[in-house]
Amino acid sequence: MPYTITPTEGFVHIAWHGVITVQDLIQIAPDLAQMGQRLGRVPSVLHTFDGVEEIDMEPLIAYRQSLRRNDMRLPNRTKVASVASSPTVFAYARMMEELNRNPKIEMRVFDEREPAVAWLLAGDVSTPAADVEPS
Repeated sequence: MPYTITPTEGFVHIAWHGVITVQDLIQIAPDLAQMGQRLGRVPSVLHTFDGVEEIDMEPLIAYRQSLRRNDMRLPNRTKVASVASSPTVFAYARMMEELNRNPKIEMRVFDEREPAVAWLLAGDVSTPAADVEPS
């Protein structure tokens, strides 16, 4: 598993490293679900990719992952910020952002960590979102 998950004040930090594969995307979903259960809400997430050597998957996988994410019924709104450390990471992160259709997930890609953290902490979106219709 080429990532570590660390809860912080206001969001969960996922630091990716090594080679990212399809299996890692499959594994992270239950890991994040467990974190959400412990926190009592779906947390906002900061993805960083400083230690990533390679993304070993076809772009079609991003589409399949987006379909699974779009079907998720979340109890609250959340934000996901990705800090792109290379052109490849940026391309995959932007693809995931563009494919997102879940109305309770807001995604953005950043070049640097500080603006990403500021965006995650601006406003509290991880509260129940009664004003968002389920898809």
